[in-house]
Amino acid sequence: MKILVVNDDGYDAPGIYRLAKAAQEFGEVTVVAPEYHCSAKSHSITLRDEMRIIRRDIGLPDVTAYSLSGMPADCVRVALYSILPEYPDVVLSGVNEGSNGGFDIAYSGTAGAALEASMHDIHAIAFSRRGGGLDEITDAYLRSLMELLMKMPLNKGEIWNVNFPGIPLKNCRGVLWNRTAADSGVYRDKYEQRTGDDGTVYVHEVTDEIPVGKLRPGSDLRAMMEGYVSVGKVKSHVYG
Repeated sequence: MKILVVNDDGYDAPGIYRLAKAAQEFGEVTVVAPEYHCSAKSHSITLRDEMRIIRRDIGLPDVTAYSLSGMPADCVRVALYSILPEYPDVVLSGVNEGSNGGFDIAYSGTAGAALEASMHDIHAIAFSRRGGGLDEITDAYLRSLMELLMKMPLNKGEIWNVNFPGIPLKNCRGVLWNRTAADSGVYRDKYEQRTGDDGTVYVHEVTDEIPVGKLRPGSDLRAMMEGYVSVGKVKSHVYG
């Protein structure tokens, strides 16, 4: 099996190392990832600027890795059109630092890269882990879920979307399947203003977390925030 691994946190992020290492058990792995951190870049691509490809050593023998000075979706496109001799059997995106459920899917470069693969009829899975720095649950479930989801069918334009809670493994309540996207994000967002000495108005985002009880039952965010691994499908808006 030929596997392309991408992400939005950059080629040197711990999550992509974790994902590529697990993927090695299932086939030949190539990594193409952004040269710089590209969170919240959604499905944007580079149209007019030249992009730089650099061969990288990410510390995994037998994994060919490149960085690209573009967006996460660019990494998929450039891999398909310029780097790989043939299309991969599967594209794995992540493991993202931070959850990607509910409204956040629309902003996610991790999901955007996976959805780009789906538009080329390539089986794709996005993996994310809620912030907090704990990877115990990711390490416990990543390989087994990868193996299952690479075999489980998807309709055209769909991807699998997996979110791991960033809590101790002893507190994990298991896996919930068929989760749908929450009708909100994890946070309530607002912008605060300040005025500079020259009269220029600046804004910056401030957030507070939505209480878990306000999140819709059956949703991806509700599952993750209640200590479950959330698994569900996401469909590109291109396919309605």
